[in-house]
Order: sequence, then structure tokens, then C-alpha cells
Amino acid sequence: MALTGYEVDINLPAPPQRERGLLLDAAQSIPPDEIVRSNVNRAWLGVKWMPWGTDMLDLDASDCDVGYNFTADEPVLRRVPDELIQPAFLMWDALKCSTISSTPEWLRARVVRNLRVYASAAFAGELATAAASGGLAITGTNLLTPNIINATAQSIRLSMYHLETHLASVLHGAAGMIHVSSGLLGLLVADDLAEWDGRVYRSASGHIVVGDPGWTGQYTPYLSSAATGDQEWMYATAPIWYAISEVNTTEILTDDPGDTNLLKNMNQPFAKRHGVITWDPSATGAIKVTVA
Repeated sequence: MALTGYEVDINLPAPPQRERGLLLDAAQSIPPDEIVRSNVNRAWLGVKWMPWGTDMLDLDASDCDVGYNFTADEPVLRRVPDELIQPAFLMWDALKCSTISSTPEWLRARVVRNLRVYASAAFAGELATAAASGGLAITGTNLLTPNIINATAQSIRLSMYHLETHLASVLHGAAGMIHVSSGLLGLLVADDLAEWDGRVYRSASGHIVVGDPGWTGQYTPYLSSAATGDQEWMYATAPIWYAISEVNTTEILTDDPGDTNLLKNMNQPFAKRHGVITWDPSATGAIKVTVA
């Protein structure tokens, strides 16, 4: 019979972070000079910006063409889209463990690691639902509804065809993003519909393809039917911009209010960081895909 009570305590290394398909590896960071005022990062109070919009350039005959009499037409002035506001959101993690089994430094390192490794998944979920910030979501609201390209489930190849066509029609040569689940990303790669370029996955026309673990494929557009069985919703968007704070740790010295017994011999580290995510909602499109 094996002896018990003589086991050695070991610390397993933290699992390494994924190196492919993460949203924050593909999104663009908001420049610090855009959000820092008087050495204070104002982004954690939310951000306000003017979208680029989806209008194409106006084209006309050259003013010097014969018959134009060298007179210029009055240009049509396009209105800049209205400003949008996006609140920031908070990510946090907290643990508790007996002082016999842990040290404050060891336990604090665990919550710090979680806030770093899980950050991209948190951003992807917030992009989809805005559950924490209460702001804009990729799935839309009664004010900003994504363009539903097709609510009837399409094949993977046909879905990519429609999303590529949609982005071409709204971005006019700019690079956008296509959002899928991690499992669907694998199928896109297997079907040669997404290719790794050494930094991100890209579609045939150069749009970034993201398969973040925080994106489940079950995020339903506003007023649309949910995906069922082997179906998912795929989204196409303009580029995603974000800001994220450093991890802030604080030792909690008070008892856990949810416990009835005093926790005098407990380590209770708490860590948090702020985030904000922005994009141009007017370019968003969604299509239902079947992966069967």
C-alpha cells in the first residue's frame, strides 16, 4: 500500500499562451498620445471617436476634358459620421489560499498570470456582447445593427466569399477583420481559406482572420435567429483598436464577506486591469455558416 502524507509540494509552470489566432495579437493598440492627458490615462473613463464611415470617393470626368469648358463641378461634401462613445471595462481576478499552502508572492503571481494570458479572450467576449462596459457590441443594438449578409446557414467557402465581398464593398481596399471560433479557424486553414503570414492569419484578399478562444461562434446578431447544431455566426468588421492597462495588484487584508468563519490565515491577492475596445460599427457584417 502506498504511503500518504509524505508527498512533496511542487509548483507546475503556468501553461504557455497561445501564439496564433488571438484578437489582441491582431488588433491595433490605440496610440498613448491619443488617450494620455497630464500623465493620466483617460481611456479608463471611456473613449469618443468619429468613425471613418463606408462611403466611396466621388468620381467625375476631368475638368480639362473637351466640352467641360474648364469649369469645375461643385463637389458634393460628405458628412463625417457622428461621434461614438465606448465605455471602458474592468477585468479582475482574486484567489484565496491557506498561508500553510501558499505565499503571498506565489498566489499573486497566479492572478497576474491569469490577467495577462486570459486578456485577449476577455476582449473578444466584450467585443461580442459589451456585457461589462454596456457600450457598443459587434452583435449590434437597436441603434447599430450589423449588416446581415445571410441568415440562412451557408457553407464555409460560400460564407468566406460573402464576407470578402462585404468588406470590399464597405472598406474599399482597406484591410478589415473576420471573426470566427477557434474550431472554425482550423477549418478555414485546412480549406486554404486562411493562411498564416508569420504574425496573423489572413484571408485570400488580405483581411485578418481571428479565432480567439473568447469568441464562441454563438454570438447572435441583434434580432436574428441563433445558430444551432453545427452552425455558427461569422462576422466581418473594420480594424479593431484597443487599450489595456498594466496589471494592478492589491493584497486584500479583510475577511471574505461571503464566508461565515474568519479567514485569518489566508492569502487573498486581488489583481485588476482596465480595457477599452473600439471599431467602426458601420462596416460590420454577419453571416450564418454551417461547419458540418
